[in-house]
Amino acid sequence: PVVENGWRTFTAIAEPGGGTDPKRAIRTTAVRKGDSYVLNGRKQWITNGDRARFGVVYARAEGGITAFVVDGDAPGMSSTPIPVLRNHWPVELVLDAVEVPVESRIGEEGEGLTLAADWLVRQRLSYAARAVGIAEEAVRLAVEWMQSRETFGSPLSTRQAAQFDLAQARVAINAGRWLTWEAAWIDDAGGDARNAAAIAKLHCTEMAFSVVDRMMQWFG
Repeated sequence: PVVENGWRTFTAIAEPGGGTDPKRAIRTTAVRKGDSYVLNGRKQWITNGDRARFGVVYARAEGGITAFVVDGDAPGMSSTPIPVLRNHWPVELVLDAVEVPVESRIGEEGEGLTLAADWLVRQRLSYAARAVGIAEEAVRLAVEWMQSRETFGSPLSTRQAAQFDLAQARVAINAGRWLTWEAAWIDDAGGDARNAAAIAKLHCTEMAFSVVDRMMQWFG
C-alpha cells in the first residue's frame, strides 16, 4: 500500500538527548497494559513526522528497545517543525500517552536494536550514494560550463586552477564511491556494515558540500 498509494512514512529513533545510538539514548517508554502499549516521550529530527500516514517508533519496553508501528494521526502524538536551511523541515514528535495495540509491535520486545541497526545501515548508504550523485552532477555541469565559457580568449577548461579543482573533485568523488561500495558489499555479504556505512556517509556528505561549493565558484 505504501508504494501503490504513495504514502509517506517516518522512522523515529533520535531523541533530544541523543542521536542514532538507540541503546543508550532512547528515553521514550512503552508500558504494556493488557492488549496495548502506552508510549510516552519525545523524538527529534524526524523526517516526514508531520505528514506521514504512519511510522515506526522505537521505545524502551520492559524487555528492551522495541519498535512499534504508529499511525500518523494517533491520538496523543503531536509535531513541531524544526526550521533548517532547506525546504523540507524535520519535526520534533511528542508522544503523550499514545496507545498502540500489541499487534503494532514489530517482532518481540527487545528486538528493536537489531531492526534499528539494519535500518540505519541502509539509510546511511542511501545518503552516501545520493551525495556521490550530487557531486558527480556538479562536476558535469562545471565541465560543460568551463568548455564553453571563455576568458581572455581561452576556455576556462584550459586554466590550470580549474583543472586542479576538477582533479581534486574526481579523487574525492571516487573515494566516496568506493567507500559506499565497500559498505554495501559488507552488508550484502551479511557482515556488520555499521562502521563502514557511517564512514561512507560522513565522507560523502562532507565531500559533496565541498565539491559543489568549488564547482559553483567557476560559475562566477
